Amino acid sequence: MESVHEYFNEIKKDVTKYCNNCDKDVLMFARLKDEQLTFKGQSVLVKDSMVAYCSICKEELFCEEFDKYTMNEAVKLWEKQAGEKFKSKEF
Repeated sequence: MESVHEYFNEIKKDVTKYCNNCDKDVLMFARLKDEQLTFKGQSVLVKDSMVAYCSICKEELFCEEFDKYTMNEAVKLWEKQAGEKFKSKEF
């Protein structure tokens, strides 16, 4: 999987996402942000995670591509820290 930073640089176009706060599709911009996530009682810090923001109200937006990348990185960090494979519940 390419990095989310490479993905974002490759699209080279205006990206619109839905903003709950503005209640419409808006242009998004991205910033790097450290994200702390907790799995099974253990916290991990994903450095320089790409996060989407609304260009109008500046609130954080949902961006599936960015979130998937952050979760994959968090799981890798958790596995390294815990010394075991991460097993999620299957429904």
